[in-house]
Amino acid sequence: MIIIIHICIILIHLSHYLYNGSDYFKEGFIMEEILKKFEGVDIPSVKKVAVAYSGGVDSCLCIELLKRVYHADEIVPIMVDVGQGKEEIDTAFEKANILKIEPIVIDAKSEFVKKWIPMAIMANADYMGYPVITSLTRQLIAHIGAVQGKGSSGMWTEDSRGFTGV
Repeated sequence: MIIIIHICIILIHLSHYLYNGSDYFKEGFIMEEILKKFEGVDIPSVKKVAVAYSGGVDSCLCIELLKRVYHADEIVPIMVDVGQGKEEIDTAFEKANILKIEPIVIDAKSEFVKKWIPMAIMANADYMGYPVITSLTRQLIAHIGAVQGKGSSGMWTEDSRGFTGV
């Protein structure tokens, strides 16, 4: 749980930086500034961590922090394919190569379509008038992560919106 709190604080700082006029891709990743946030903080020992990996800023940052700050013995990046498309998955794998990780890909398209979407439709699920299909994937990803990540240190992130301690 401590790991999640630390990383969420860092993500808040990063989000503030990104959403206040910074161009993430032009200025580069401000890792030194982020690492300073951990100075003087008691860092817990981390052995094995399952991370929901999407190739986005949040999951990439979490993996870098697990390597550089938490010195995790083993990082298990799990990518759940809910039908996001080949281009998005290919891009995530390009980033995975840079991070020197090998994501486990779980094909959950059928489960998402047959189980999760009908539940949302039956519940008339919406978020501010929009269907909750995008955020609905997070529950499925967390469910799969809990099953696949058994034995991890209890960190679970998919863009920092889903958490399941295992």
